[in-house]
Amino acid sequence: PAYPLDGGRVYAAGLMLKLKVEPLKAAFVTAMTAMFIAAVFVVYGIVRLFTGGAGFSLYLALVGLYVFYESYELNRAVKSKDLKNHHIFGRKCYQSSSSAAA
Repeated sequence: PAYPLDGGRVYAAGLMLKLKVEPLKAAFVTAMTAMFIAAVFVVYGIVRLFTGGAGFSLYLALVGLYVFYESYELNRAVKSKDLKNHHIFGRKCYQSSSSAAA
């Protein structure tokens, strides 16, 4: 479930809807999880690139870089407590009733 891919969005929504986690905390958990997954993608892709798996490995590393960048941006928004301006978590459906009233 690496954000911003579909699984990461479902992961964040599940945290908020099923586990009743506040959007800010759900965004943080989602970002950290995705950054870890992205780092694994990049490391695995680079290792495979140098051990004979050039084609797929390069794409995996590039996807990992994209996921890491987007997750890092989400983490920055969490740290600044500014999810309202985030292009995904700023949407109305991701806001809790307590943060929507504020």
